[in-house]
Amino acid sequence: MDKFNVWLRPLGDWCRIRVSGATNAGWLLQHLGQTFTLKNGNPAQETHDPDVFTFDVPCDNGNTRSRLEKALSSMQEVNLMMGPE
Repeated sequence: MDKFNVWLRPLGDWCRIRVSGATNAGWLLQHLGQTFTLKNGNPAQETHDPDVFTFDVPCDNGNTRSRLEKALSSMQEVNLMMGPE
């Protein structure tokens, strides 16, 4: 699998993850789901770009933002991008 960009945006007690491509989103959901509780079981497709998917991960208590960043950074397939993208 080629390396793909993942954007992480903190939203209070949640972090929004944005990824391009259905295959990449599915792969990321599967791997994150082993460690984190996800708000949505499947990525929600954005209306302005049919190839961009977002989903929310709680960033509170056991699922801290730093823990999520570390998990994403440790995935060789992921190029972690911070910001509002």
